[in-house]
Amino acid sequence: GSPTRSPRGSIAGQPNPMRMFLVFIQNASEELKERQRLKQSLLKSELKRKAVIDTSVDGVIVCDTSGMIRSFNRAACRLFRYADPSDVIGKSVNMLMPKQYADNHDRYIQNYLETGIRHVIGVGREVPALRSDGTEFPCGLTVSDTCDIDG
Repeated sequence: GSPTRSPRGSIAGQPNPMRMFLVFIQNASEELKERQRLKQSLLKSELKRKAVIDTSVDGVIVCDTSGMIRSFNRAACRLFRYADPSDVIGKSVNMLMPKQYADNHDRYIQNYLETGIRHVIGVGREVPALRSDGTEFPCGLTVSDTCDIDG
């Protein structure tokens, strides 16, 4: 025999496909709203972080684990005499140090990543640095690992 149908045409004992579709749409809509909320929250947090770094009176340089500059604030521009952060972002941090330091810097990063042994992280010291015009100047350096913050 043929299945029993309700007055609306759905099969008795079977979920209504239209109702299931509406529940799916409602759930997808809620998920989309949550994603938008999280995206807005992340953007707001990133803007705050950027504002703190950009308005710092100290030069702040953020590098990735390969030593590439990812952020360079206005104070760092003044200190190293670059017109704009875009002049250095995406380039090796080695460009900011004299040759004798630059030659070993990548190896220092690699050793830290492999062993976790800190030599300069968390220790403030004065080092020679290199301005955009090639002149050396004494620079106070403090290196932090953001993994200390993020866990």
